[in-house]
Amino acid sequence: MPGVGVVLRKWLESSDFLDDLQGCTSAAIKASTSLTKTIRVPQFIPHEGIETFAGAYNKSHPDSPDVGSSFGSPAFAIANEVHVRLDCGDWFVDGDVNECKLVSTMVHEFLHAVSHNAVGLQADDEPIFKGPGSYCYMDEIITDLYGYLVYTAMGLGSEFGGAYDSAYLCPKSSSSAMSVGNKTDLQPKGGCWLSTVFFAPVFDDHRRAIVKRYFHGGSLAGFEMSVSMSDLVKGTATMTSAGPNYGMPFSLSSLRTSWGARVSTAGLSGLQNIDVAEVGYKIPVNLAGALSALLTPELGSDPVTPA
Repeated sequence: MPGVGVVLRKWLESSDFLDDLQGCTSAAIKASTSLTKTIRVPQFIPHEGIETFAGAYNKSHPDSPDVGSSFGSPAFAIANEVHVRLDCGDWFVDGDVNECKLVSTMVHEFLHAVSHNAVGLQADDEPIFKGPGSYCYMDEIITDLYGYLVYTAMGLGSEFGGAYDSAYLCPKSSSSAMSVGNKTDLQPKGGCWLSTVFFAPVFDDHRRAIVKRYFHGGSLAGFEMSVSMSDLVKGTATMTSAGPNYGMPFSLSSLRTSWGARVSTAGLSGLQNIDVAEVGYKIPVNLAGALSALLTPELGSDPVTPA
């Protein structure tokens, strides 16, 4: 069976993959922000082992604590570069390369690389969700929302059984941790599409500004920064604290009850009913059109207000 490096090179050497990725990303940004953005295609840099991969991360993040052999990420992006660890276990299912996961991650990391200053929302000082690092969570929400839309616009879903493979849009099979470090009370089986949080009432009239900030920079001065996940679920705006480790103290049932009507009316219920234990993190691409209709061209105007 071909290794990860062979599969990666196949896609990078394809005559149209990077061109389509650049073009579809540009179109998505223009549609949702009404602004154009010059996109430079980053170099994809493979690493054969954790030592060189972690070393590249440490060199490119001099202001962050050094990572070592326990660094579990399969890939990371900086300005003009996407680094891929070829021997990371995340790429394999039963010993074979999960090509859908690899290509989905290539698109996801591309979005990180072309976001504002290649950091999107992660460089902001004030939290959207109370607690350290909470902008990273919102940054991942936007990255994978647009990764999903761009991947679908490129027709990649047809290559892999109509799926986009991302752990950021589904809960992990263990509720003790998620890819971005958030503690959750979500059930281990029967997931929810975490990025539907972006449709919560508190973001009404602010989605466009948040997406513009992610891609182009600018101010979020009109948005109340101190928002807890529990208040997002209830549809209210603020809370004094969300607990340690920027916790997300809500259950799957309360999430569905709180803005399930909005998601359902938009035709996106299928994105909240992923059985992670059964299918992994595979998100069906056939609902991208309904999602795009909500996100573009006017991000602040949701069609339904839940009771």
